[in-house]
Amino acid sequence: MIPRYALLRRVLHWIVAVLVIGMIPGGLIFTEFDNRDAIEGLFGAGSFNRFYDLHKSVGVVVLALMAARVGAMLVWPAPARTPPLSPPVRLAATVSHAALYVLLIVTPLLGWAGVSAFRAPIPVFGFFEMPPIAPQDRELSRWLLDLHSACAFAIAALVTIHVAAAFWHRNVREDTVFYRIGFGRRRPTPGE
Repeated sequence: MIPRYALLRRVLHWIVAVLVIGMIPGGLIFTEFDNRDAIEGLFGAGSFNRFYDLHKSVGVVVLALMAARVGAMLVWPAPARTPPLSPPVRLAATVSHAALYVLLIVTPLLGWAGVSAFRAPIPVFGFFEMPPIAPQDRELSRWLLDLHSACAFAIAALVTIHVAAAFWHRNVREDTVFYRIGFGRRRPTPGE
């Protein structure tokens, strides 16, 4: 029997993973204002703002889901690793997971603050708007959004490493690490 994360932790992990993987290219394409004419030429008038609003809405959802993930982590600790990881691998996993958690909270907060400082609306799927959390200041907005972008690139790099490490555990080490966060059954190892 594979020790698995609690069901809620697994569900939150995969929802955030899908949203973040979708947000990265969307953020690169739709929040670069130089792309406005190309986007609207391809998708129609007003599409740039709709995509940008979608990016902001999903960012709010990611922030809320990360708060839920932190709460779930406190309630349901990680299952034991069987077999245990070597100290260097355990350290790399701990540092990369902590960095991802921090960045997945800080990055949406920076986006929220940057858009707030610009005094643009932050609609959440048309249901409501997030209140501003920063004083109106265009220079501050530019600085915060540049930092938001830098953090997004860091997330992209860490996600790439995270996915590569998951497949390394699955295909090279053939241990149970990959399966602790999944829903399927573990592939039998040689000799099973």
